[in-house]
Amino acid sequence: MTKIINPNPNIRFRQGLRYHGTWEHDCWIDGKQLKLVVGDNSYEGRREYFSGLNDEEFVRDVIGRRDTISFIDNTVVPDELVLAFNEWRHLAHVERVQRLTTQPERYGDIPPSDPILLPFPTVMPVVYQQGAGWVRTSSKVASK
Repeated sequence: MTKIINPNPNIRFRQGLRYHGTWEHDCWIDGKQLKLVVGDNSYEGRREYFSGLNDEEFVRDVIGRRDTISFIDNTVVPDELVLAFNEWRHLAHVERVQRLTTQPERYGDIPPSDPILLPFPTVMPVVYQQGAGWVRTSSKVASK
């Protein structure tokens, strides 16, 4: 198994709960714990769970959250942390694909078209603004 080595040992991440269009991640910077929230596609096929939102609000608040990252308290995530997070997810994906594809006796034969082999998308930092929805806080593409 490939060991995931974080380029910055003072920053660590751990995947957490994934639900209704978000995926929580714990983050430690120099020992201080923070909570990051990533917008993802886990809302797909679950529109009825968001019955309190009209279609416009659903697009703005749920679909507009996809491939974004913010702190749970809606403060701005610095570009350097977004870059480290994207790199960490890339390395985690490479390790997972290597593990799954080299052990067919354990995981079965995984065809190249299987969605599990797709890399995680690059996320962009955002904050939520009432009425506007998710607003990017950086114009940089924060990926490796």
